[in-house]
Amino acid sequence: KQYKFVPKNKVDRAVEIVKELEQNQKCDPRTLIKMLHQAANTLCSVGRFKQASSMYNKITAINCQLYGMGHPRTICSNTREVVTYNKQVDINNKMRAYLAANKLKLAEEKQKAKEAKEKEDKKKEKKDKKNKKEKKEKKEEEKKEKKERKERKEKKEKKEKKEKKEKKEEKQKEENK
Repeated sequence: KQYKFVPKNKVDRAVEIVKELEQNQKCDPRTLIKMLHQAANTLCSVGRFKQASSMYNKITAINCQLYGMGHPRTICSNTREVVTYNKQVDINNKMRAYLAANKLKLAEEKQKAKEAKEKEDKKKEKKDKKNKKEKKEKKEEEKKEKKERKERKEKKEKKEKKEKKEKKEEKQKEENK
């Protein structure tokens, strides 16, 4: 529902006038009812249903004293009080539902963020594991290559030694001849 614009000072002034009339013991009850009615209607028009409901409650009490419980005016003011109260309750329920929905939405967003972080952490862990494995394999490969180079070098040195020895022996044989 769209509420009409009523200046704040007009609403506050209506509430003040009603308070003054309530304090004035000599005030005619019908005048008080009219003023309460105007203030309650103004409060309803700006969506301040809780205050309006309390004013309709006062109207009902005064009408009950003046006309009795079964009088149409009393019934009408009582109905307005209930309707206004229900509007406030409806607004409160909608507000609670809205807040609950927001809490749920925030919880879902946190859960999604947590899951995304966990997924990202798992990816990173997997990547780190893979990198670690690759480094280990690379180290092992380097070790193997180093070992092979060492073996080749030893083999080469052995061969060279053997050749030197053979040359030396050959040289000695030639000298001995």
